[in-house]
Amino acid sequence: MTLIHFDAHLDFAFPEVKDVRLILDEARNLAEIKSQLEKAILFRRKKFREEALTDMGNYIYPAMRDGIIKEFYWVIPGDIGEFRRCRGIMKRILESLRKEDPCSPGAFPSFKPGFTETRLYGRPFYIVVMDTLPAVDGPVLLDIDTDFFTVDSLKNADPAVQIARRKVWMETDEFIGAIRRKIADPRFTTIAHSVNGGFVPMIFKTIADELAAALGYREQGLKARLTAGEYFRKFREAFDGKDFGSAKTCYREALKLNPAYNVPDNTYGPLYLRAGNYRRAEKEWQGMLLVNGDDGNALSGLGYIRLARKKYREAGDYFSAALRMKPEHKESLAGLAEAEYRLKNYAKAKDLIAKFERLEPMQDFSRYLTGKILEKTGQPQAALTSYKEALQLGMDDVDLLTRLVRLSRRYEKTNLDYLKKRCEERRKSYLRLEKRILLKKGNTTEVKRAEERFRKLFASFPSHSCH
Repeated sequence: MTLIHFDAHLDFAFPEVKDVRLILDEARNLAEIKSQLEKAILFRRKKFREEALTDMGNYIYPAMRDGIIKEFYWVIPGDIGEFRRCRGIMKRILESLRKEDPCSPGAFPSFKPGFTETRLYGRPFYIVVMDTLPAVDGPVLLDIDTDFFTVDSLKNADPAVQIARRKVWMETDEFIGAIRRKIADPRFTTIAHSVNGGFVPMIFKTIADELAAALGYREQGLKARLTAGEYFRKFREAFDGKDFGSAKTCYREALKLNPAYNVPDNTYGPLYLRAGNYRRAEKEWQGMLLVNGDDGNALSGLGYIRLARKKYREAGDYFSAALRMKPEHKESLAGLAEAEYRLKNYAKAKDLIAKFERLEPMQDFSRYLTGKILEKTGQPQAALTSYKEALQLGMDDVDLLTRLVRLSRRYEKTNLDYLKKRCEERRKSYLRLEKRILLKKGNTTEVKRAEERFRKLFASFPSHSCH
């Protein structure tokens, strides 16, 4: 069927691990076959189920792969003017997809007002806005992510932008009216709340239920969830006014009706931490502990602030407190492992990483930290293996690459050419994205620091391998 996807994000990504048959069918050269087979072997060795790799950020790929989708419309937020202002972002997305697409998309598309047409994974692919979405007569898979309503532009699609300042730019009744005019047969509709991860602030969690109700969905718990949302908005209003007594009452009422509000994103703390605003993050989590003293997510968040400030013993205390409430709290296990490593308690750190990996077996962070522990305890070749796994799992941190180059020079020189390519890709990515963001913020000190790290990284290669 035709997929019409309303979202501030594409939600299509070529998978990091493929079935061996797909690797052999779709890889475009021997280097891709080698790297993809190595990753597939790693995942099989860890007994990791391939289906678990599908998430709300990449689920459109398997649907397209399995023949569910015949053509794909991505409807982005904003009007035709916003489409024009975001053309550079869309071009970068398309260029990135073309590098991985095993099916030739043909010539690079031209951009018309509010509309562009190309091919993705062998299917027709269109990027449009609501005004330029054509009327579709046949059966449609209607896919709505509620961040379409709270992200007013692709330029603001990162959740760490406009923290605590997001607003709804299109009302749900206006949206439903447009849907009914343009889509004659929405055969199957999916709606994503998109609150976990900060893409939609928790105070807008009810948008999904409001849309579902307007589209005719009837379910016993719907009314309770809408009422819970009202209580949560009142909680946030009281929280912002520092009326923590009223905030506690409203939060408890919200949880009674919908326990899904008891998550890390019940405050803006995670987003402020991600943005490096530790002062605001601290206020959010300290306030939450006045509302709910048993909030392990807040305790864990305060631990990560202490980690960032290099107060490792204090960090350990916060993570330990969170783990007493929930022994399998993954974020606290990872944070405590990092704190113990920094305190040179390598045996404790290794034990914590083992517990973390029983819950999250395929995390690049845990492989990276394991490598550092192995280096500190005199096992450099085992560390090299662990660092390679972190790289295979997607980490491309400059420090990781530097460690890989240093150890490969001693134990695996045949890997240096491949590492040089990965380092060059990482530098291009930095120049294309991160450097521009840092300069826009006026953070020239961080730019100089990053460029010095890249200089040292490339200087660490043997002279004969440098260009």
